[in-house]
Amino acid sequence: MCESPEVAGIYISNPQFISTPIIYNDDNVPVIQNGKPFLLVGRVMYDSVTEEEIPAANSEVTVTLKDRSGNVVAISDDREKMTDDSGNFVLSFEAISDKGSYIAEIEASDSEYAFTASEEAPFDIGLRNDSDLFAKIRLKNAAPLELTSITGNTFRITNLGKTDISIPSNRQLFMVTDGVEKLIKEGTVNPLAAGKSQSFAFDYIAPQALPAPLKPFTLRIKVDTDNTVVETDERNNT
Repeated sequence: MCESPEVAGIYISNPQFISTPIIYNDDNVPVIQNGKPFLLVGRVMYDSVTEEEIPAANSEVTVTLKDRSGNVVAISDDREKMTDDSGNFVLSFEAISDKGSYIAEIEASDSEYAFTASEEAPFDIGLRNDSDLFAKIRLKNAAPLELTSITGNTFRITNLGKTDISIPSNRQLFMVTDGVEKLIKEGTVNPLAAGKSQSFAFDYIAPQALPAPLKPFTLRIKVDTDNTVVETDERNNT
């Protein structure tokens, strides 16, 4: 063990869970879908007396996953336990099937000064979601005149899945001309039960193009662009 006048200890910086999909609850705790593997990443840094950022390279990191009753459900693989030259660690875990709240207990020790540090990172395991938002547009006038305000148009957003959506999501309507999107309406989609729909009315003005009588355009709907809803198919939200 060496003495160092520059560092006073180590700490674990910004541990984060990575999985697809992943959402955050109202307490900003990550919710990982049950049946999905995930990663825990972070960084081990020296607590520098000069406030300089010094990575704790080649530090040993061990993570123990526990449920809220303190029962161990997984321990990180020894083959992944060392930080890289920048102090980063990446630990992989198999899927957890049981829904509930969990804690990742992270312990680190550096190889040079024998400092130790610990950190807790809470996470939840949520049920597999079978929700799927889908949008369909209906135009009152399919051949509008240029610069004319077209009213009475609607678009419908449907939950095609078998699981109720209990949280709101966003919706956006764009006019696309020459490949450029222009936002013309936005708002909120309220929680949607499985198989149910919400309809929204909108107006638009057909674009002008001289000498042609009407500039070609497309109306494009986007739903849940913030990915707040976990869906079986994220590709059909436009």
